[in-house]
Amino acid sequence: MSHQIQNDASPDPDSLTGRSGASVSEVIQSTARAAGELVIGRYHDQGRIDVKGRGNIVSEVDRASEELISSRLLDEFPDFAFLGEESGLRPGDDEWQWIADPIDGTRNFVSHLPNWCLMVSLAHRGRPIAGATYDPLRDEMFYGQIGQRTTLNGQPVAVTDKKSVDECVIGMDLGYDDELAMRVWGVIGAVFPGLQAIRVLGSTGLGMAYLAAGRVDLYFCAGGNPWDIASGVVLIDGASGVTSDRHGNPVTMPSEAVIGASPEAHADFLRITERLPFRKDAGGYG
Repeated sequence: MSHQIQNDASPDPDSLTGRSGASVSEVIQSTARAAGELVIGRYHDQGRIDVKGRGNIVSEVDRASEELISSRLLDEFPDFAFLGEESGLRPGDDEWQWIADPIDGTRNFVSHLPNWCLMVSLAHRGRPIAGATYDPLRDEMFYGQIGQRTTLNGQPVAVTDKKSVDECVIGMDLGYDDELAMRVWGVIGAVFPGLQAIRVLGSTGLGMAYLAAGRVDLYFCAGGNPWDIASGVVLIDGASGVTSDRHGNPVTMPSEAVIGASPEAHADFLRITERLPFRKDAGGYG
């Protein structure tokens, strides 16, 4: 079932405390950091690697990281549901759900390319309200919470103030839907050279975090499972940015695609891509 991310008002996460007395913010960030330490410790000892699909793999480290994340979160809030990329859904409270990606960018991780991260988020009635995207290699903790400014290692960040696509460094990822991925390539072919640069990042989590921190000016991707995007939409919202799906509607979980930028650059991207296959339900690549 898809849930709209922008829906009714949610409770303040600060009103919740875990069994240890820790806040949601403390639980999320300490859990992300602990999982990051585990993953870094296995960076050169990745164990068995299985192929889930073209370019989509899972390592023993993914599974170990997710087990650690779920254990820590459910120790603090045992009644909450838990959704992980590798283990699926553990039912629980209908209102509250933890969402975790134990390694986002596993293909990069396995290849020792330094663009990967892990994400821990909390959703209320399908709406992400708090989330951390943690990059253990660089020790960078991006944290967002509804009603608060997004931070990077405790310091406030914001999206850039670019107003048009031709001013933008664009981050992008293709996802695993081949037809939709080809439509993404079609966007670049149609827009180029009317932009500053293109970066294919290999991690939706880092792409959305980098947008929130002003490292790229616009980010879009084909496809987005809840664990891929839950943290990112909170980060971007708290960094004065906007997100939508490929039709310009509020992002859902899961979402066919995500587009994020400053309000002005986002509107310009929608304007100039309006007639492209990426924005339509039919027509394929062309």
